[in-house]
Amino acid sequence: MVLGKDSQYVKAFGNSFIGAKMELTLRNQAAFRIGLFDGFFRVDIMNRLSGQAYLFGFSLTIFDARASLYGGTQYMNEFAKDLSGALDKLQRNTLGALDTLGRRLALVLRKFTDTIRPFVDRIESFLRPVAQFAEDASEYLDTLLDTFDVTDRILEYVEKCRQAVRQLPMVQRFQNALVQADRSFEVLD
Repeated sequence: MVLGKDSQYVKAFGNSFIGAKMELTLRNQAAFRIGLFDGFFRVDIMNRLSGQAYLFGFSLTIFDARASLYGGTQYMNEFAKDLSGALDKLQRNTLGALDTLGRRLALVLRKFTDTIRPFVDRIESFLRPVAQFAEDASEYLDTLLDTFDVTDRILEYVEKCRQAVRQLPMVQRFQNALVQADRSFEVLD
């Protein structure tokens, strides 16, 4: 936070070939910051009055008076730096431990995989013919079911043909003749 003013005033007469100029600078400031881990207090005082004259393009300083004070103090608490260092060290140690653990786990998994690979290969070699048998059986059953489907269709067609033949007039007359012959045999009995 800065308290105070910083002002500058300039008054010129004529120009830089023939003329004069006066400057007044008033800086009376105090700045401070109070923090948990660091802070400061600073005083900046600079009061200046100057006068210059210009003659044929040459500058001549008539007077230059200054009253100045600059000073201050600051403090810094190393706690934040120490805490940051401790957290950084903890992070490095944790990441290092996790990295080591990950490498060891990868090594164990690789050894485990290498150990069981022959067993897996044997099981695969045993299951390959079984899978082929299952696939062949499935194809056979599909073919068999297709055959049953064809057989069912043939039987349906045969039944329809029987129905159609029974509807023929000649077949109906023959059937009626058989029924009458059968009745006549019953009468004789």
